Amino acid sequence: VGVFKGDVTIKNLTLENGFAGVAAAPGGVVRSTLIENCKLIGNNFGFMHFKTNASNTDHRLRLSHCIVSDNGANGATFGSPWIMDNCLVADNAGHGIYSYSPGFGYMLNLTVIGNGADGLMFYDGGGIVVAGNGEYGVYGEKYADRVELNRSCLYGNASGDVTQKSSGKVKQNDLITGEDPLLDETSALRGHIGKGSPCAQAGCVYENRPL
Repeated sequence: VGVFKGDVTIKNLTLENGFAGVAAAPGGVVRSTLIENCKLIGNNFGFMHFKTNASNTDHRLRLSHCIVSDNGANGATFGSPWIMDNCLVADNAGHGIYSYSPGFGYMLNLTVIGNGADGLMFYDGGGIVVAGNGEYGVYGEKYADRVELNRSCLYGNASGDVTQKSSGKVKQNDLITGEDPLLDETSALRGHIGKGSPCAQAGCVYENRPL
């Protein structure tokens, strides 16, 4: 799906096997994009927002209750102010979530697992589980002072949970590291927090229903 003009809402779709599940253009022609209850699977990019100036607040993006998985590059790439909540971002070949605009994005209750590169590149958020990614869980080297981790769990990321160059600068509140989040691995609930998890207040509920 290409998003280039107007205010756009996309709901309840499976978008697969394309260049991008959703590709959006920057600037004032698209003022607001909401993607809700969608699956972005098996594309070159899951969600791609073309890079724009970090100060551009005209285009606001939100991904809510989505599954972004098995895409050939990054799961989600953002270039302007954005929010992402209650999504599973899993098994993408590149980064799980990448933001060109540090300090202009916010994430709440996500599960970011099994991606080929870093789980997260530059973000503020809470309730995030970042586990089993191919490089770092959180990479914020250049803009580490703009990164804040709240009520989140980092576990088993191949290169480490937070980049060493940024670990002393990243703001951390109620951060759990080194403890298995006990994620549900069944196909219907993959990425949801399992019983007895130390990360009970984190992770995604992407089917719009309580655990």
